Amino acid sequence: FTDTARQPVHAHGAGVLPPWSHPEGGRGKVYLVGTAQKRNVSGYWLSEAINLYSSFDLEHWTFEGRILANTSISVGLPAAEPPVYRLERPKLLYNRATRRYVLYFHLDSARFLLGMVGVCTASSVAGPYTFVRGYRPDGLRSLDLTLYQEADGQASNPNPYP
Repeated sequence: FTDTARQPVHAHGAGVLPPWSHPEGGRGKVYLVGTAQKRNVSGYWLSEAINLYSSFDLEHWTFEGRILANTSISVGLPAAEPPVYRLERPKLLYNRATRRYVLYFHLDSARFLLGMVGVCTASSVAGPYTFVRGYRPDGLRSLDLTLYQEADGQASNPNPYP
């Protein structure tokens, strides 16, 4: 489908930021974050960036811009990997305590040798986002992720396995 400028929407592996979850969601504006169109880089299909779109009705989407470029990340690639990162399945939350937007995504090398979660922050939903770190949760490889935030910003049960 296309955005309001009649350009293809590229928000692959998308995540939605609902209007009630952050201060810039006034008048019911929903934000959609996803990866840009993949391009062939050294024989690997990789996204160059993470895109942000907005909508008031979930039908008409406006391109807000690229909020994170692949080239702004640095965690150290394994030897013999192309000098770009794999960005996939981005999710966006608002941290009320720090009053910052937090962008999470699957971060990897071209051949899936890193298996990390990437984290970036910004003071505005449209960025600019600053890369904070890449890490392996509990020291284990991460290949997929999803996030959910309650309306009050709290997890409904932060420890489901007491």
